[in-house]
Amino acid sequence: MRSDGVCLNKCQIASLQALEGLERLEKVELCDCSGAFSLDPLSTCPNLTSLNVSFCPEATSSGVPWKLRKLRKLVFRGCQVCNVDFAKGCSHLEYVDVSECRNLASLRALSGLTLLKTVNAGVTEITDVQALAGCTALKTLNVSYCRSLTSLKGLSPLKKLETVDAAYSEITDVRALADCTALKTLNVSYCRSLTSLKGLSPLKNLETLYAAYSEITDVRALADCTALKTLNVSYCRSLTSLKGLSPLKNLETVDAAYSEITDVRGLSGCVSLRNVVVTYCGRLTSLEGLSPLKNLETVDATYSDIRDIRALSGCVSLRRVVLWGCGWVNSLEGLSGLKKLREVDASRTGITSLGGLQGCAALKTLEVTFCKNLKSLNGVEGLKNLKKVLAEYSGINSLKGVTGCVALETLKVQGCKNLVSLEALSGLRNLREVDASSTGITNLSDLADCVALETVNVAGCWSLSSIEGLSGLPKLKSFKISSSCSLSIGT
Repeated sequence: MRSDGVCLNKCQIASLQALEGLERLEKVELCDCSGAFSLDPLSTCPNLTSLNVSFCPEATSSGVPWKLRKLRKLVFRGCQVCNVDFAKGCSHLEYVDVSECRNLASLRALSGLTLLKTVNAGVTEITDVQALAGCTALKTLNVSYCRSLTSLKGLSPLKKLETVDAAYSEITDVRALADCTALKTLNVSYCRSLTSLKGLSPLKNLETLYAAYSEITDVRALADCTALKTLNVSYCRSLTSLKGLSPLKNLETVDAAYSEITDVRGLSGCVSLRNVVVTYCGRLTSLEGLSPLKNLETVDATYSDIRDIRALSGCVSLRRVVLWGCGWVNSLEGLSGLKKLREVDASRTGITSLGGLQGCAALKTLEVTFCKNLKSLNGVEGLKNLKKVLAEYSGINSLKGVTGCVALETLKVQGCKNLVSLEALSGLRNLREVDASSTGITNLSDLADCVALETVNVAGCWSLSSIEGLSGLPKLKSFKISSSCSLSIGT
């Protein structure tokens, strides 16, 4: 055999004896192979650099340490082994993946591998990571879904460690990471036994922290993590405050959805902040604290308990605001004059007018569905970039507000029972889709000049007596109407 590599996929293997002693062999890949076979013959292949054994349930090894000085990469994934003791003698290993080896309870075979840079031990039964204490070159560690792992003790000496993923484990604290000064990314999401972030304070290089679905009660330990850019503490039901984040000048994204926070004042000093998500924060009554944030681009407060949005008035870079289900919000005051604002979703709010959108010259999408207190679209007149208006099941009785919205392409007013006319649509030459189904309109004559129209839906419009106005529309492809309507076709 002259090949330097062997790749077997979904094969029945009885033995690897034929590979024993092959000096040219550098890479071996065995995937989804059945049969009870030993890997030990590979221990005599002196130039082996990469070994990948994935989902071979009956593959075994005697446990005698291999002395393969050139082996750099070892993947032993989804196998039924209880240990990887044969790796002890592979002193030049840089990459080890033993993920989904559900019988694996220890990483002791990796102890002392000073060149090891990456370890993936996710979905195993390991109980600790202390064996990694001497792996001084380690940069990336994945121990996610390790349900028997309760501690990160042993990682403290690892000065080069940059990424740790311990999601879905049972760790109770992160203090063992205090000396991992190179750490950039930490994932402790779904760690239900984790109640505190103490230990992270010294980590000046930490950029990303995912702690969603944990039981942390505060984020004050992050006050000195000056490089932090992304923080996810969504679904942290014990979290009541964002105090401690204000000094973080590099913070760009905060997701605190479904938490118990009562205010966002802790973000007032986060001058680089771009994205804030506080959806379903039932105790959040105000956005006070966001006004100084000149770089803020997105605020999503869906189904929070906020009363108004005046605190957004100073957010001059704001592009997207989502207020879906904020029933206490009755005004869009605070958005007026925000020249970069492109998308507003105020569906299921208590707004009574759109006056707060005046001056929002870049606005492209407006959603006000199920706004029963909204009687008209007045306030968006002349917004030259507005392309989509969704006002289904709102209380509007007139479309006059869209006059002059020359870029409008989509208008949906389904279920607006008080709407009796499509007046104001005449002359909108970019309009492509109109859904006025289940409204009180009586005719379609105002669509006659909408030469770009492709789709019209007037199903359920029982007062409709004529479809005159559609006959000259060259691009019309779809027209829906209830079959029981009695109407005049027109010419």
